[in-house]
Amino acid sequence: YRVGLGIPAGKPREAKEDHDAHWAEVQALVSAGKFAELMACDQLRAQQRAGRVFVGFREGEYAFPPTFKVNRVRGFDYKKQRISSYCDRVLWKSTPAAADRVTLAALAAHAELGTSDHKPVSATFVVQCAPPPAPLPKARAGEFPIIQFHSLKGSGLLALDPNGKSDPFVKFLANPPGMLRGGSGKAGEPPATKMKPKTLDPEYGAGDLPAFQAAVATPADLARVTLFLSVFDWDRLNADDHMGQATLSLAAAAAAKGPQSFELPVVRGSVQRGTLSGSFEVLWPSDAGYDASTVGANLDNRGCCSIM
Repeated sequence: YRVGLGIPAGKPREAKEDHDAHWAEVQALVSAGKFAELMACDQLRAQQRAGRVFVGFREGEYAFPPTFKVNRVRGFDYKKQRISSYCDRVLWKSTPAAADRVTLAALAAHAELGTSDHKPVSATFVVQCAPPPAPLPKARAGEFPIIQFHSLKGSGLLALDPNGKSDPFVKFLANPPGMLRGGSGKAGEPPATKMKPKTLDPEYGAGDLPAFQAAVATPADLARVTLFLSVFDWDRLNADDHMGQATLSLAAAAAAKGPQSFELPVVRGSVQRGTLSGSFEVLWPSDAGYDASTVGANLDNRGCCSIM
């Protein structure tokens, strides 16, 4: 990925015959210390915004010159054969429940190292460590909140079958693991929707969606639980194929009343592969309509998430 002047205007400069002029314009911005303007023209960030790479990852601001392509000497001495660009990066990702506990404290390039045509970049993070809520025992299930999905719709999902379609269904997983109770009818299996055949745009109604509980007893603990909506293509003879995963924070819904709407990217291999949208609500024992007997008794002891 390179700096491509013109990206903000939708007209990136790519032509080889324009290389010398492009290089000179980038060098002028480097000399003027206009690093934010350079990053506005960064191809990696443009691809991130389009959902084509590193979906959900965060990055700091680069308040230093581009780190490539340089001569193998101390300092920033650029070679003219490549457009000076930020080719050395630090990106990070966390669950929504932990996002505010990870802070970038420093981001720096090390111009004093002259052994490569790249300058190395380092980052320092401050991470506030806090133990996650532990799942409470089944004996306290009458205190657990019910998580009830009212609607769920997929759009533009990945085609994995020879007919150009898929047979998608959604499994509900959680972090911390072992948090979900009921919803599947099979011991040890996570709650899941019904399968919708031959479609990339499935719609799941109330009869297709499970109700399940989170094994916590307070809104504060529920706010620290993250749901993973993991989409699979059902196969009759082989293992079901993973189509991607959406990440749903429960922080806003933990203490809210009534249905909460969402629209989330489905991510596979850090690339967006469609969206999931819908609505759900959290019912506590004091809420009208709460009935813990409707969710079954099985505990999901699976891990927190699928490979993204």
